[in-house]
Amino acid sequence: MVFDVEAALALLGARQPAQEPAPDASEYMRDVIAAASSAPFLLRERDALKSVEEPLNRMKAAPAEARLAFVFEALAYRPQSFQLHLALKGMIAALLRGGLPLSSIEAVRLVELASQPRVSFPYRALFSALENAPKTPALHEALQRLRGSITDWHGAADMRDFHERIDVLLHGAKEKPVEASGTWSRLIFAEIADSPKQFDWRALFLHARSLTQSTASRKWQSEAVALID
Repeated sequence: MVFDVEAALALLGARQPAQEPAPDASEYMRDVIAAASSAPFLLRERDALKSVEEPLNRMKAAPAEARLAFVFEALAYRPQSFQLHLALKGMIAALLRGGLPLSSIEAVRLVELASQPRVSFPYRALFSALENAPKTPALHEALQRLRGSITDWHGAADMRDFHERIDVLLHGAKEKPVEASGTWSRLIFAEIADSPKQFDWRALFLHARSLTQSTASRKWQSEAVALID
């Protein structure tokens, strides 16, 4: 028996519910729905995103206010079509990764719209967009609620990854401990462990590790001297 993949996909596409835009839908959303609805049935996000490439490119060229308005509209929209869901998810991710300046209110609203249980959102793009957003108490509370809405329904590995990313946004990146990595450094660390000033040494090592450029700033040098003294 030969399984006709194209015929099966066509049948699935024919069974997809007809998607009508909301009465107050933007022109961008209407164009996206029309493009996604006219494409053959697609199962992968990248293929669904390709089907709306033309409206996506126009959206990328639009002012930041229009792009952000579409992201909010797409996040609030609940498509009946799986294919349209994939297309909108890909578009949201692309627009967020393209760089959208967020006010404190916009950041909270973005997180609240994504805090829906058992719904797949482009979380990684969302977390990237929030990195430079004002970390207000309201955003912290919204992120806590978002964390609670992300469960093992999303997959155990993704859940752990998303939780860790939220924790970084809430509390900052965890500082890795200073550890020996070779024979010489192990000898040094063994001596430091027996030193009454071991905490001072470790503070100096952590400060040294914080240097990320070839030339140290005056502030960094002053702090280093203070640690040595």
